[in-house]
Amino acid sequence: MASTLIFLACLAVATLAVPARQGDGIADLSKANAGFSQRLYQKIAVGKSEAVYSPYSIHSALSMAALGARGQTASEMYSTLGLTSMAAGPDNAYHDLIVRLNSAKDVQLYTGNGVFANPSFNIVPSFVNDVQKKYFAKAEAFDMNAAGGPEKPINDFIEANTHHMIKDVVKPRSITSNTVMLLVNTIFFNGTWADQFYEYMTMKKPFH
Repeated sequence: MASTLIFLACLAVATLAVPARQGDGIADLSKANAGFSQRLYQKIAVGKSEAVYSPYSIHSALSMAALGARGQTASEMYSTLGLTSMAAGPDNAYHDLIVRLNSAKDVQLYTGNGVFANPSFNIVPSFVNDVQKKYFAKAEAFDMNAAGGPEKPINDFIEANTHHMIKDVVKPRSITSNTVMLLVNTIFFNGTWADQFYEYMTMKKPFH
């Protein structure tokens, strides 16, 4: 039977833009992310009038997963993510970027990562250690006996990281014995507009 890898990007924020400093790994990472974003948009926007997604969330989670890849799989992931020119890899740059994002001034900004794995599969301990250190990720096995199902602890993690704005993302019975791993990236942002608008000039309409 086919195994499954699930990726979730849980957003309570618009697209992030972090100034890159010349000479640090974040500048190269930003360039790779920008290229990846454009290529991804060309795929997901086909036939759609609107497309909302977070390149940062997808790129960071897949970069995190690439820590455990080897051989041709690693090469293909690095090529897809635009990381082949980063000789040292993206991990230290993501570490520094996450620190910078989570210490932003004058706004509430928090980004978090999670790696949840099937307890029936042997995950190399060094991978768990690396994602915890480099990506500040919560890394643990599915709790198949959890009250509310194995999805409940993951939904609790997402809800806590988004200040209770995003709930019940992982639907009941989404995780099965064939689910190898679930990658999660969350972003929470709360700030004021640089140029504020008049509330009375706004109206409620369907958002697609």
